[in-house]
Amino acid sequence: MRNKSIVYSLLIVFYTIALAGCASTPPVVFWKKDNTHYKKAQDDYNKCEYDIKMNKVPKDERTELVDNCMQMHGYRVGSYH
Repeated sequence: MRNKSIVYSLLIVFYTIALAGCASTPPVVFWKKDNTHYKKAQDDYNKCEYDIKMNKVPKDERTELVDNCMQMHGYRVGSYH
């Protein structure tokens, strides 16, 4: 009887931990703008990145220009839950 209760206790602990891991997803940190969905932010980011690449900007300057482009479009770094 004691062995069964230990097994049941371990199963309860295992399932509790497993369910807790599934229930909590970390927030996504990305460019964010009020009333704008994550997908739209991704599309705008990709457009900024594409435009900068098409202008043959050196790789070491692209990150700053993409940041400036996103900020020009009203975005700021934030998290999506």
